[in-house]
Amino acid sequence: MQRISKLIIPTSFFILGATGLQGVKAADFGGTALRGSIQPQQQSTAALWDGVYVGALGGYSSGTVGKTSGYANIAPVVNGLEIDSLGGLRQSLVTPSRAVSNSNFGGFVGYNSTWEDAVVGIEVDYMRTKLNAESNLDYAVRFNGKNAPITEYNVKAKVNTSSKITDMATLRGRVGYAVGNALPFLTVGVAFAHGRFSNNTYINVDQTISPSTVSSPATGLSPFERGYTNRDRFAAGLALGAGIDYAFTSAIFLRAEYQYIKFSSLGGGQVAINNARAGVAAKF
Repeated sequence: MQRISKLIIPTSFFILGATGLQGVKAADFGGTALRGSIQPQQQSTAALWDGVYVGALGGYSSGTVGKTSGYANIAPVVNGLEIDSLGGLRQSLVTPSRAVSNSNFGGFVGYNSTWEDAVVGIEVDYMRTKLNAESNLDYAVRFNGKNAPITEYNVKAKVNTSSKITDMATLRGRVGYAVGNALPFLTVGVAFAHGRFSNNTYINVDQTISPSTVSSPATGLSPFERGYTNRDRFAAGLALGAGIDYAFTSAIFLRAEYQYIKFSSLGGGQVAINNARAGVAAKF
């Protein structure tokens, strides 16, 4: 019996001590998970943008149409004067740059793929607008010919140019980064435009034999001769843009975007367009 008592007493102290130590540890850690344990990570929202989407947009377009020359429309000889002999005429018959602006509307369709929080995709858009740029130029010069007796040429010219852009479309790649329900993005690609270009050039040459060489001058007055171009035009260029999409639901998002488009020429002169627009889209 004595031997059993000696065995029970130390064993009891050991159990009580172990139990007390466990209580201290539990109190130290707040009775919950151990310190340093892995906490749940926040889930990425990039999946909101994965897939195909279709939308409508509208906004405002503004830009410039560059200088346009009317020289190509002039006949090589007018009333006995070889027009190419007027060295400065080619540089003079150029209408100045002009500004254009109007509203725009259209649609877009695209596809996104997600890589963690990064979103990459491709998009096509179309815009309908009416950007008209008109410019006029009046030009006059007196030119002394080399014939004997000396002939004076009074040259008068008028140039009227018109560039009308009616349709624009782009094919662009885009890259963005998901931040909550928002997706800021950048785009780059190619642009296409359709419009109508007209160039009317009128030129008149008044020949006068110099009175210093003959007693009575002889004059020959030709009516204005007209060179005319009026045709549909297509142009290609570069499109750059930036914007932000915001998802209200997993299927609907809003967009605000700025786009810059540069065309090499639309019949006459370079064309630069700035588009500010907003839209709404559905994702599938």
